Amino acid sequence: MISDRKLEHLLICKNYDVNYKDKTTGFEDIELIHRALPEVHKEEIDISTEVFGKKLESPLFITAITGGHAAAKDINKELAIVAEDKQIGLGVGSQRAAIVNPELRDTYDVVREYAPSALVLGNIGAPQSDLAQDAVEILDSDILAIHLNPLQEAIQPEGDVDGRGY
Repeated sequence: MISDRKLEHLLICKNYDVNYKDKTTGFEDIELIHRALPEVHKEEIDISTEVFGKKLESPLFITAITGGHAAAKDINKELAIVAEDKQIGLGVGSQRAAIVNPELRDTYDVVREYAPSALVLGNIGAPQSDLAQDAVEILDSDILAIHLNPLQEAIQPEGDVDGRGY
């Protein structure tokens, strides 16, 4: 059931316009000031940063994407290749599917396989926070996100609707 929902999420994003209609990223409100005389050599510019002991070449993070269905494996693989090549962070979608059904672990394992040195973020929902250690171990993640989505859980047929205690 969870695996079917994961595929449904991918197909919705592929086949429908899921962009916000009235909301934006806010980048249209940012204007960079042109510096015709920068007084710096390009090689001196360093936008790298360190997060939890891992160096990121730029402060970018691909996060909360997918997993949990065979169709998600290729997506996670391609994103892992990019994250490793560019040395940016990468986070997966909720790992509950792989914990409930170990046959789906490879849809997440592919991340560490193709991004062995990247900063990797695991992901589990607050109602499943007791599975946090499993989520970290499955992915060998560096850090773990605990996501909050009670509305989504409430409208999914198999959603965890008990919001008490987290």
